[in-house]
Amino acid sequence: MQNTNRILGATVGMTDIDFKLHEYCEILFGDAFKNLPTETVGPSSEFADGFEVVKRGFDGKADNKISRLRLLPLKRQLELACKSHPDYDFIEGQILISGYCISGSTASHND
Repeated sequence: MQNTNRILGATVGMTDIDFKLHEYCEILFGDAFKNLPTETVGPSSEFADGFEVVKRGFDGKADNKISRLRLLPLKRQLELACKSHPDYDFIEGQILISGYCISGSTASHND
């Protein structure tokens, strides 16, 4: 029974961290992120698949090591809103996230 709880806990943790990533992106990018279609940022999207790779490489430290998540459609949304953002690489079309974001820490890699 104890092993089952660990497995279920890990599954819940994965779902929770995905949810936290979306919350983090909504805080950072506002409507530009919120208005993206589910097929762009939801399960099985290139964005979600990229985050799976980042999560597997995460060592559990809340640090400022930067990972990149490709999300080219966000570029267009930010351009339409005439916004630049330090957590988005406009040239590569990628969101920059740190161990702080992945761990759920309130600190930012820009602090």
